[in-house]
Amino acid sequence: MIKLIQFRYLLFLFIFSCVEHKYHIVVSPDGGYSFEYKGHGDRQDLMDVDVPLPEGLGWLVHSTLDADTESYDYTALKFLNVNESLPSSFYTGDSVYFPSLLSHPMQVQYSNWFVKETYTLKAQFESRKVSEKYPMVKSMIVDPENPQIGWASQVFNYLFTETLSRTPLEFNQQGMVAIELKRWLNEEIAILPDSVLIDDFDELRETGLDIIMRPLPPIHYDAMDSLFKQLEDEVRITLDLMDDEFEFSIVLPGKLVNTNADSTSGDTLFWMYSLEDFLSEDFILSARSEQYHPNRINVVILLGVALILGLFIFRRYR
Repeated sequence: MIKLIQFRYLLFLFIFSCVEHKYHIVVSPDGGYSFEYKGHGDRQDLMDVDVPLPEGLGWLVHSTLDADTESYDYTALKFLNVNESLPSSFYTGDSVYFPSLLSHPMQVQYSNWFVKETYTLKAQFESRKVSEKYPMVKSMIVDPENPQIGWASQVFNYLFTETLSRTPLEFNQQGMVAIELKRWLNEEIAILPDSVLIDDFDELRETGLDIIMRPLPPIHYDAMDSLFKQLEDEVRITLDLMDDEFEFSIVLPGKLVNTNADSTSGDTLFWMYSLEDFLSEDFILSARSEQYHPNRINVVILLGVALILGLFIFRRYR
């Protein structure tokens, strides 16, 4: 993973250290299932919040994070009840706003109709919406060594204009601030090289926030700070995911009916993906299997015939 030391350094002061994230689910015939996470790579990258580690009540954890080694491993295992959902994020802290985090809701659904049991995987890695918010950032993900010129300026533009637009202001107040903000972004930010914007991020951040806060009542300051931090964390986490690799696998009972898995090996389904797969659209993982019980079908048929005969006899001799 390309990990940012601080946001202002983004991609110009970083270390290359790919982190592998593996998710593995084994579903039992009764619908209960186990979920296992395995992370491998740089210690700091594993502990950062771009891909939070499962921990806490119910998790069986094995970790080498306290060891002295070149690469580190973290394994967490949990057994879940029938139709129990996994959280969309394993983050349990309070320093990062939930909307900024990588969200990956996962659910294994089980239904039993006596003659047929159905097992369904519904999971997704939710889009980071890069094309909608700052399209040029995609060039950083696809080709980090040759990003599109002006990508950092576009990020600045989004962070400040979105902070302003989300702040509940009167129409005349917002319009007045928007004019001054636009002038600053066009005349002072857009002309700076991406490397300067990144290196001077902290100073420029304060300048930009001062521009949008100065004409407003102090009652809005905390809200604007919080909004900006949420948006800043969002883009930082997206960039932190740049060189991560993901593998998802599941073992389902019964006969496979449909799936969008990349490959299968025996009764295991596999998906391989990266940030590019959920950069601007949700990455969906789906699978369904069914288990039929012929003996139960015969029982149902016999019971049905017996019921019909019983009704026929009852009506005839009533």
